[in-house]
Amino acid sequence: MERTEDVLLPLTPGLHRRGLATAVVRFAGARVGLISCHLSLRKDERYAQAGMVLDRVAALGTPYALVAGDLNERPGGPAFTRLTERLRDGWAVSPWGGEHTSTPEDPHQRIDAVLATPGIEFSAAGSRRTWTPPT
Repeated sequence: MERTEDVLLPLTPGLHRRGLATAVVRFAGARVGLISCHLSLRKDERYAQAGMVLDRVAALGTPYALVAGDLNERPGGPAFTRLTERLRDGWAVSPWGGEHTSTPEDPHQRIDAVLATPGIEFSAAGSRRTWTPPT
């Protein structure tokens, strides 16, 4: 682990504070940037936050980066598309298991994703085919 940083995103009054958890790590000598995110429920704010995620990917200063999180938007939406114009979508590249991530009780849409810069190879990406709630 080289470094970590928590990044608070701008607060929209009346909405939840959103942020990014970031790290730079080394795997077998390769420097990799990691970002975990949970984007807004509001479309315009989510689109702006997607741009901030991309800015943070660039600011990590690593040759490779992974972004994982709850995008609160389906593939093809404006924020999802903004991210996948520069990052590869793991499910689209190497689907495995189930695609849908939401809702846990009745998965019928994909709003979560693992995205990567070129140079990172996905061997499999997806959700578990079945989900059993804890008892």
